[in-house]
Amino acid sequence: MAQKIMGIEMSGKNIVIAIAFMIVTYLAIRIVGMFAVLLTTGFLGFVVSAVVGFLLFVAYKRGR
Repeated sequence: MAQKIMGIEMSGKNIVIAIAFMIVTYLAIRIVGMFAVLLTTGFLGFVVSAVVGFLLFVAYKRGR
């Protein structure tokens, strides 16, 4: 029987899946960070902030 960590059997297949999840998570964070920098700088950042603020305001008013 393979060793268990936090109730998960640490077999070769599960280790490979865990490593794949780590890589995909790392890439997703990098991509989101790249878009965050793009969407929060300069005039485009101002426009995006205004649109997001307006959408949050509309959601707030609809919820009341």
